[in-house]
Amino acid sequence: MDEFKATSGGKYRNIIVMLTDGESDEFNPASVSSLANTAKDKDIIVLTVGLGRDVDRDWLQELAYSTGGKYYSASDANALNDVYKQIVTTLNYDIVTYTNADDNVRGYSLYNTGFDPKVNGFSFKNFRTTTTASVDFGMAVMARDWYLGNVKTSLGDITPSDKSDIKVNAAGYDISGTDFGKQYDERVPLSKITSDLFAGTYSDVTKYLDYSCTGDILTLNDDYKYDSKNKGWVKDVTKISGGNLRWKKVELLDMDIANGIEKIKGGYSSNDAEFAKALYRLNALQWDDSSSEYNLNNDSKGFEKLEDQLSLGIPVVTTIDDTHTVNAIGLIQDSDCHRKYILQIYDNNYPGETKQLYIQKLPKCKLKIDSNGKATVVGTTFEYSATYEGKQVGIEFSDVTAH
Repeated sequence: MDEFKATSGGKYRNIIVMLTDGESDEFNPASVSSLANTAKDKDIIVLTVGLGRDVDRDWLQELAYSTGGKYYSASDANALNDVYKQIVTTLNYDIVTYTNADDNVRGYSLYNTGFDPKVNGFSFKNFRTTTTASVDFGMAVMARDWYLGNVKTSLGDITPSDKSDIKVNAAGYDISGTDFGKQYDERVPLSKITSDLFAGTYSDVTKYLDYSCTGDILTLNDDYKYDSKNKGWVKDVTKISGGNLRWKKVELLDMDIANGIEKIKGGYSSNDAEFAKALYRLNALQWDDSSSEYNLNNDSKGFEKLEDQLSLGIPVVTTIDDTHTVNAIGLIQDSDCHRKYILQIYDNNYPGETKQLYIQKLPKCKLKIDSNGKATVVGTTFEYSATYEGKQVGIEFSDVTAH
């Protein structure tokens, strides 16, 4: 900042791009307020970039915002190129182009966490287990924490606080001594984490089903019946709804993490089994995360909290219609209608893709009508509606920490 002199008349601004890995060798550093005052005096905007897991996101965001700047997050050096593109976008008034169902549309990039599904997401899809329809919540928590560097490499057993048919106990895990734990410590991107357990034959219905079978049930290929059972997979006969298939039911394979972990170890490896346990255990956090949940039903408070978390570079755990959990990774405001937003998400059903959820902010007036029938506006609030994959949905967010 000492290199700049105060500009005259506010005709132009000085800009500093501050890149940090979280390590500081400065003795008795200046406070944010002191730096902000200096920036104001010299018409300086500070754009802060946090590189890696060890940065103080709150401090960097506070410094940037206090000078009229913005905070950016880079998971590693390879992500810096994308961050610099974001900075160029910011300097061009944050205008970006996104694609909706009909056309390319221009909007303003309000927040971008830097989370790239191709790099920071899983390489494999969400999967079924014998006790849960999916582990999408666990995958969303793992994706968030792996990106931020907050993964708990070991946790004990967990039991839901209240009984329910859909709420199940989950055993603890310890990946600290596994290959996956080492990759986490070495800051390997999550997209590089894979194995035959998660991305092999039995995770893909097009590979293990016998599409030449006759009868009303689409069955498991005979070649895989014995092998899949010995590797910890359990056959589940499910009704087929919709579509143009000629079968009425299908035999799907569920991973038996709850009771077949020894078979998974024997069929694959201890490393794979422990990572499966980790996803299953993190998935169980959803049963008791009500205190960490927020939504768009309480005026603008929920939306503002979402913005706060995105501004810190947090891929927010987001549940759609109480059935499927994803990560919110960016927010765009439509340039033609400022009440419309595009929430960019990483959906673990679509590895490597950035999906879009549409949010509309609708004003709502509270009126008071007197005895003469005259209406007076006594307050205004907002309601929010959301659409995903062409369907109106409810959404809620969670900042639950792994415990």
